[in-house]
Amino acid sequence: MHVRPLEESIRRRILERHWELQSEGKLLTQRQLDGQYAWFRARFGPSVLAGLDGERLLNLMHDHGGRASLVYWLMRHGRIRSILDAKSRDPWENPFPREMLYQLVVHAVSHRESPRSTILYPTTDPKATEARIDVTDPLFGGRLGQARLRPVHLPSLANMITKDTSRSQRDREARTRWLLFGE
Repeated sequence: MHVRPLEESIRRRILERHWELQSEGKLLTQRQLDGQYAWFRARFGPSVLAGLDGERLLNLMHDHGGRASLVYWLMRHGRIRSILDAKSRDPWENPFPREMLYQLVVHAVSHRESPRSTILYPTTDPKATEARIDVTDPLFGGRLGQARLRPVHLPSLANMITKDTSRSQRDREARTRWLLFGE
């Protein structure tokens, strides 16, 4: 897998914003982060996952009764709006395996009220756009749901988070709504 390094100017802006937020006390402390990491390892670490299979493994990974899940169920007004998953690679540079897309489709059709799911992926390509996969019933042809691959354009994200104006705040909120809900 080929990973392109982040442009130095973008890296520098992200780090400056990080230091700014840290000095304002808006980021978790290292101790708080260590506690979160320990909880995650205890719940989802390799030794835990290696000891599970079948239904027990699926139940652990998709325990949507609480917030302890590796997949995020996005809710609004008590209703599921979408299922969100994040990946660490650009599918146009390094395609997702079919199993990953299958999982996305299963997530999309797993709830009837709003049958869609989204994978967020990082990219530096300014031409990257959202791709949608319509899922149809193979027998009757009706639409069952939609799976989406939505790019997170890192340079524009870095630009948004390094500015601290009311306009940039509105831009961040609008971008967040689009990333999470596609609106």
